[in-house]
This record gives sequence, C-alpha cells and structure tokens, in this order.
Amino acid sequence: MNDHRMTVRGPDLARWIFVAALLLIGLGLYFAFAPSSEPPAPPSASEGR
Repeated sequence: MNDHRMTVRGPDLARWIFVAALLLIGLGLYFAFAPSSEPPAPPSASEGR
C-alpha cells in the first residue's frame, strides 16, 4: 500500500484558515443584519400568476 502522507505547509494552512474565517464572518453578518434589512426591490403585484 501507499503510505504517502500529504503534508500541509504553514502558508497554505494559514490561507485556508483565513478563507474559512472570512466565510464565517460573512455568514454571521448576514444572519445578524438580514432580518432587519429592507428588500432591494418591492414585490411584484402578480407573484406566481
């Protein structure tokens, strides 16, 4: 069998941690401010017809 282990270097790991942190911050801000925000456009008069 192949016992080759993939090693993750420091800069690569730091980059993925940074990306994950940005995603988590964005999701947190979305759920914090989405309920109180106004819709960008008014709803149409004939939805679904």
